[in-house]
Amino acid sequence: MLKSKCKTIFCILIIIIYTKLTVSAQIQSHSVDNIIKIEPEKIINTTTKGDAFKLFDEQNIDNPQHGWKPPYSPKWNYPAEIIIDLQDTYEIDYFKFYDGSATGELEINYGNPFKWTAGIKTKTDRYNQWQKKSVTWKTQYIQIILHDPNVNINEIIFSGRKINTSEKFKTDLTPGKTKKTALKNVIGTNSFIDVPHSTLSSISMIREYHQWDWMEGDRDKNYIGYPNNQNRFNPTLAGGGWNFDNYYETLFNNGKTVVPVMVGTTLWLTKEGPETLEKKPAQGNPADPESYKAHADHMFQFAARYGDNKVKTEFLKLHSSQSKVSGLGYLNYYENWNEPDKWWMTNVEFFSPFEYSAMSSADYDGHESTLGNTLGIKNADPNSKLVMAGLATLNLDYLISMKFWCDHNRTDKRFIWDVINFHHYSNNGGVQHGKATSGISPEADSLYYKIKRISDYRNINLPTKELWITEFGYDTQSKGSQIAPQIGTMTSEQVQASWLIRSIIIGHWAGADKMFQFMLRDGNENSFQTYQNSGLTSSKHTGYKKKASWYFLSTVNYHVGDFYLSNVDVDPNTNLYTAKFVKEGSSTTILILWLGSSKDARMIVDLKTNRYYNPKNIIEKKVQLMDEYTVGLELPINTNQDKTSIEVSETPIIVILN
Repeated sequence: MLKSKCKTIFCILIIIIYTKLTVSAQIQSHSVDNIIKIEPEKIINTTTKGDAFKLFDEQNIDNPQHGWKPPYSPKWNYPAEIIIDLQDTYEIDYFKFYDGSATGELEINYGNPFKWTAGIKTKTDRYNQWQKKSVTWKTQYIQIILHDPNVNINEIIFSGRKINTSEKFKTDLTPGKTKKTALKNVIGTNSFIDVPHSTLSSISMIREYHQWDWMEGDRDKNYIGYPNNQNRFNPTLAGGGWNFDNYYETLFNNGKTVVPVMVGTTLWLTKEGPETLEKKPAQGNPADPESYKAHADHMFQFAARYGDNKVKTEFLKLHSSQSKVSGLGYLNYYENWNEPDKWWMTNVEFFSPFEYSAMSSADYDGHESTLGNTLGIKNADPNSKLVMAGLATLNLDYLISMKFWCDHNRTDKRFIWDVINFHHYSNNGGVQHGKATSGISPEADSLYYKIKRISDYRNINLPTKELWITEFGYDTQSKGSQIAPQIGTMTSEQVQASWLIRSIIIGHWAGADKMFQFMLRDGNENSFQTYQNSGLTSSKHTGYKKKASWYFLSTVNYHVGDFYLSNVDVDPNTNLYTAKFVKEGSSTTILILWLGSSKDARMIVDLKTNRYYNPKNIIEKKVQLMDEYTVGLELPINTNQDKTSIEVSETPIIVILN
C-alpha cells in the first residue's frame, strides 16, 4: 500500500515537472532565434481598422491567442494591408506565422514601398499550427496582405539581423511651442453662404460648405469641364446667382477667417445623377495623383481668385460673365474634401488614405508641379494652406498612412497638409453612424484623452502643423443618436449649450488649435434625423431663432475672447473643472468653472481656496451664461466673513479677477 502511494506521488511529480518544462519550452520556443522586435510605432495600418499590433504582441508564446482581422463590412477592408517599417535595414532569414482556423491567402512582400518585390504568397490551411518560411531578404520595409476575411493569423515572427542603419527621413522633432491663441480664434462653426451675417457676429472662424459644381456646370452633365473650364464665382449658376466675391469680402472685413470645404464632385465628371456627387473625382486610378487633375485645376482657380497672389490673366479659366481678377486676398485656408473615410457608403465614395493623399498632392501643388504649374493651391498662391479633409473619426492610423504616402511618393517628402483635421461626436456609441442612442458630455466621452492622443502624435511627428476639430456637436431633440438630453431642470437646448462650451475648452486644452461646432443653423426642427437639430439657431425656414447655445458662445466670446487658455485644473473628488484664461500685458485673470457631471449637480465653491486665486485679486464680476442674454447675466459676488463663495453647476460660469 505504501509502495503504491509512493508510486502515485512519484508519477504526479513527474507529470508536474514535465508540464512545467513543456510550458517553459513553449513560452521560450522562439527566444533562441534572432527575432526582430516589432513595436506599435513600426506598424503602418493602411486598412485603418483594428489593432494590427496584435499580430506581434505574443512573440514568445507557442499558442498565441490574439490576432488582427479587420471586419468584413465594409467589403473593401479586404485585401487588408499593413506595412512594417523596421527603421533599419535587416537581412531576414525566415518568418513564421501562427495559422488559426479557416483557409485564406496570406501575402508578404518586401523592398521599396509602392514598388514592392514579390515575396511569398501562401495558403493559410493549417489548423492552429505554426508555418515557417525561409527567405533571404534584405529590406527595411515589409508588406503584409490578408487577401480575404478567412485569413486568421494570430501572430507573425520575423527573424534576421540588422545589417545597416538607414537614413531617417528628416523631420522637425522640436516640440511645438505652446500657442497662446485668443479664445475667439479657437471657436468656429460650420455654415453656408446663405446664412445671414448677423448670426455669425460672435464667431470668428467659419467653415463654409462649398459644392464644387456651384462654380462649374451646376448640375449640367454636358458642361464642357476640364481642361476648358468656365468658372463662375460672381454670379454663380447655383443659388440664383450667389456672389462669392461679396460674401468672402464681407466676412473678411468683419474679421472672420473663412475656410471653404470643397464638397463633392460634379455631374460632368460622373455623367450620372445627383446621388453620385459624393463619388471620388478620379478620372482613372484613384491612387494616382494624375487622376485628379480636374479637381486640382479647380483648387488652383479658387486660390488664384481669393488668395493673396496675383496670377497671370491667361491662367484664369473664367466664363465670359466673370471679371478677370485674382489675388483678392480674402482666403488663406482651403479644405479639399469632407470625410473621405465614409465607411458607411461604398468604395466609390470611400478614399483609402493613399487615394486621398494622391488627390491632395495634386490639389496642393500639382504633385510637385509634375502635373503642371497651374494645378493646386500652392501654384496659385504660395501663402495658401491646405486643410486635411476632416475625417469622420479620430483615426490615427489614417493620418500615419497619409504621412507614409508623402514620405515615399514625393521627392520633397513633404507632409502636404498645413492643418490636421478630424470630426468627433461625443455619444454613447463611440462614433458617428454607429449604434449610439444619445449624446454624452465631453467628460464622459474622455474627449480630452481622445484628442490628446492625436495631439501627442502631432507634437512629435508634425510639430509645425495645426490640429483642428471641424465637426462636433449635439442635437436639440427629444430622441436621436446625438441628442443633448434633458437633465434635471436643464432643457435639451441648455444641455447642448453647456456641453458645447465644455467641449471647446477641453478640446483646446488637449491640443486642438481650433474647434468648429456643427453647425450654425438647424436643418429641420421637425425631424428626428441625426444632425438636423445641431444648430446654434433654428433653420432658415423658421427665421434663425437663436438658441441658448448661440447666447452662451456670444457671452464667452464677449468676456473671454481676447484671452488665451493657460491651464485647466480638475478636482478628482468633486469633479470641479477650473479653466484659467490670461492675456499678456493684462492684470486680469478669467476663470471658467463647471462640474463635469451629467446629473444637474451643484456645489458651493469658495474661490479663495482655488489655487488660481491670488489674495491680491479683486473679484471684478461673476457672469452666468443665460439664454437670451447676449453678454450673460452679471451676478453679485457673495462675500461673508472673508469668504468668497459662488454656486457652480454643470453650466459653466465666468469669474473675472483683477
